[in-house]
Amino acid sequence: MSEEYAHILRNAIAEHNLITVKKLISEKKVTIQSPNPKNGWNSLFYAIRYNAQEIFNYLIFDAKHEINGCSKDFEGNNAAIIAAKYKNLDAFNVYIELFPEIIHEVNQDGCSPLHIAAQNGMREMVIKLLDMNVPGSITDNEGNTPLHYASAWNQGDIISLLIDRNCSLEIKNKAGWTPFDFAYSLDLKQSMKAYVNEICEGQRTNIENLKVGMSIQSINFGSSVKIDTPTPSSGSIRHYY
Repeated sequence: MSEEYAHILRNAIAEHNLITVKKLISEKKVTIQSPNPKNGWNSLFYAIRYNAQEIFNYLIFDAKHEINGCSKDFEGNNAAIIAAKYKNLDAFNVYIELFPEIIHEVNQDGCSPLHIAAQNGMREMVIKLLDMNVPGSITDNEGNTPLHYASAWNQGDIISLLIDRNCSLEIKNKAGWTPFDFAYSLDLKQSMKAYVNEICEGQRTNIENLKVGMSIQSINFGSSVKIDTPTPSSGSIRHYY
């Protein structure tokens, strides 16, 4: 297949131009599964990336894009990971319903769809993955859990959700860091501590309390949770303290 036509196809997908996509496939015999030589992305990944849901549905159901198996790019990302990365909930839901086994797959860094969904604050994705029995404390190659990712990227809503679903804040990654240590800011770190303390005392704080910007002085901190801050490591996904 001519790379020129492949480039035109990718542009048509980005522009949500289903008519051109169909013409390229039927008249120019463009192979939709052929990867971009730069990143390994095929037509389906571009449809997910640009939220071209009509084209995504056409590729999946009419063009039988995945007839030879679930797609992966050069970094080992599958369609669920790409959907979580680009916050495409519609494509995510369709894909995992058709191919539920891929929710447990990881990329070359050991990241699962749950890690990326937690990082990007995709609450509905996180709930669905947990409901489908993806372990909430699944670790990547560096030992980071979804809570590490949510904490590092300031996703307070996801942090409280994962805690409520019994995901541990005490798991240390290979560098010795817990999700507390990965907190985006001191405000978030203290709010996480307060949230756990209130749970230990049989109370529940509002999810909004886990958003950065909340006044530290407004929280009555207990001492039931000990936070140790180890020496930073270059292997961590994010460093703040």
